[in-house]
Amino acid sequence: MKERVITVFEHDSIRLGTRYGNAELIPRDLNELELFHDRNKGKYYSLIHKGIKFNSYVGVLRVGTLTIEVLPKADKNINHNSDTQIKNYWRNILLEMIKRSGNFNIDELPDANLRLSRSTLLDIFINAYLTEVETLLHRGLLKQYRPATGNLTNLKGRLDFSKHIAKNSVHRERFFCTYQTYSHNTPINQILHCALKIIRTIYSNSSIYDRAKRILFNFPEFTPEKITADHFQKISWTRKNSAFVRAVQIAKLIILHFSPALEIGSETILAIMFDMNDLWERYVFAELKRHEREFDYTVHSQRSIPFWDHRKIRPDIVLKKSTATYILDTKWKIPDTSGPSDADLKQMFAYNEYFATRHSVLIYPKDENHTASRGTFHNQRNQTHTSLFFIRPTITRDECKEWIGRLSGELPVY
Repeated sequence: MKERVITVFEHDSIRLGTRYGNAELIPRDLNELELFHDRNKGKYYSLIHKGIKFNSYVGVLRVGTLTIEVLPKADKNINHNSDTQIKNYWRNILLEMIKRSGNFNIDELPDANLRLSRSTLLDIFINAYLTEVETLLHRGLLKQYRPATGNLTNLKGRLDFSKHIAKNSVHRERFFCTYQTYSHNTPINQILHCALKIIRTIYSNSSIYDRAKRILFNFPEFTPEKITADHFQKISWTRKNSAFVRAVQIAKLIILHFSPALEIGSETILAIMFDMNDLWERYVFAELKRHEREFDYTVHSQRSIPFWDHRKIRPDIVLKKSTATYILDTKWKIPDTSGPSDADLKQMFAYNEYFATRHSVLIYPKDENHTASRGTFHNQRNQTHTSLFFIRPTITRDECKEWIGRLSGELPVY
């Protein structure tokens, strides 16, 4: 079947019988998505009548030959000439946020025109991975000593007496040994190999399939293992294997988000999805951390203090400049023109009280209808206030400098 692509925005719905560009959802796609929804407890989308409705997760879903891109979209008033331009704009925003937040380290993205005109998010992720593995193959994959056992014709390493006696009572010319072997059969190479096999599975009739197959052909032969999250946690990064970090990062996304076909006739599913609330928080923190020394402040992520009984209160970001402490809370949404919700304000008031600070900040994505502002809590004991800051995704250095100036009072908020 021909490759199909549907591109939508977060919180959008897709339904049977509706055209989305040059593709549509067919009953087989919906059936697989419903099964995947049940296995993942509705994490990425909810089921509606003859369709699905996405939530705050963005990224890409691959179901058989259908690729579904889910893009963020905070500002609905962006001035672009066409729907394609709007989608290209937000696809770039998402890629930059993923890259700069440290979730997915793609240093070299494809050419912008190629990326926007012909490549889906999944194509970009997969091609970035294949490029990394090709480079590593050219340089040489890792080799290391690993324990091995075998019934050999020559004594090698240490003789395992119990197994030797059990297996070689007749074949006295053999030795059952435990020894060390220097080979490519390393955990990192196993991970790279597993991700390549998944790519070959989900792309059955494209240039990406041919590229993955060619790379696999050049891979050393070893007995593959089932890769789980434990394999990634056990990796110790050193100077010797540091060149493999980026490839393993992408392989982790591919392997841990792959759902193989569980029944004959069913489809495999790959879901590389990011919670926009979490991504926005990580992005803002990473951008603040990047300029920490230059603008003379310190920033920490999710510091918690006791709140009630065994519960704790934990703001997204704590920033300190000179003797002042600022509590920052990120919100991936656009507030009403009347201001933030009562729930958000009560949350910031609690932060001010428990962290003994006079200034907290709600950080929203920037749009054309809002500007930075400040409001004061009516508290009998001491006056504290909360500012509303609106930050462009992919903030620049100068914008960060101006933002810190407004935060610390060196520049006016209004």
